[in-house]
Amino acid sequence: QSRVMDYGTSGVGGVAHLAGAPVCLHRALVLHWMLRRRGFASRFHYGIAPVSHGFSAHAWTSLDGEIVMGADGRERVVEISGGAG
Repeated sequence: QSRVMDYGTSGVGGVAHLAGAPVCLHRALVLHWMLRRRGFASRFHYGIAPVSHGFSAHAWTSLDGEIVMGADGRERVVEISGGAG
């Protein structure tokens, strides 16, 4: 798992600078892609929650049942997808 955390804190960090889109979505997708390419059976998840001006969304990546990217904010949304690939 420590190697997985290295991916989450190094190569994925640059994704945060993409303009005009939710950072969690890009970071979770990139980490999921990186892990799958290296043979890890990660899962990409996303969820939504209603708010006064529409809805709020959040994305995260998990591995072996543990969230490895995007744990902050997970508790405020209802998961609507969590596919393996």
